[in-house]
Amino acid sequence: MKPVIIWDFDGTLYNSPESYFAYARHVNELGRCDNRNFMDRCRDAIMGIGPYVGEDGWAIVAEIAREFHLEEHLQKSFELTRESMNRGEIQIYRTDTAIDVLTRKDCVHILATNTPEKYGKPVLKELGFLEYFSKIVYGAHKPEGLKSLGKELMAQSEFVPEKVLSIGDNYVNDIKVSESMGFQTLYIDNYGSGFTGTKTVKRFHEGIPFIENFIKISIGN
Repeated sequence: MKPVIIWDFDGTLYNSPESYFAYARHVNELGRCDNRNFMDRCRDAIMGIGPYVGEDGWAIVAEIAREFHLEEHLQKSFELTRESMNRGEIQIYRTDTAIDVLTRKDCVHILATNTPEKYGKPVLKELGFLEYFSKIVYGAHKPEGLKSLGKELMAQSEFVPEKVLSIGDNYVNDIKVSESMGFQTLYIDNYGSGFTGTKTVKRFHEGIPFIENFIKISIGN
């Protein structure tokens, strides 16, 4: 069995504070509240100022929206933001160092994202990542969906859990559930949650040596 790397999408293969700011603006506008406190709270949290709020920008805005009783506007705001991203109106920043890993043909690369295909595929294509995955699961409904993917892998006759690495920036969705199945994990702790994986880093590039060592050991075994 080749080593398997399960990738997250948002906050892992790319980052986009601008998309989170746009998400917050849409929530504020749809709520017709012009609440400066809401926008300031979102802006500070997205920039990493103040106490921990959530593991990614989408979760941060959603959590603060609930505090301000604006949660009814989250889904529409998400859709509006994603549509703008598809049209290239919002800046996104590719994790360039991910290519160093994705081009490794001695691994099987799988993408599992909660983002629906109509919003995820155009961005993946723009980023130049689409061709590297042997399997892409859009709308994965993680964390439960990741368990289902894990069961598919476990059904393989040569399955070895230690040869599976899960990479992501959401502890509950990507890391905790993967470790429950015996997988190795690389947790990208973008917002200082305090949670830990097999390896925890602040930015993806810091985890490259760990990934390389995982591949080396997995192939050797």
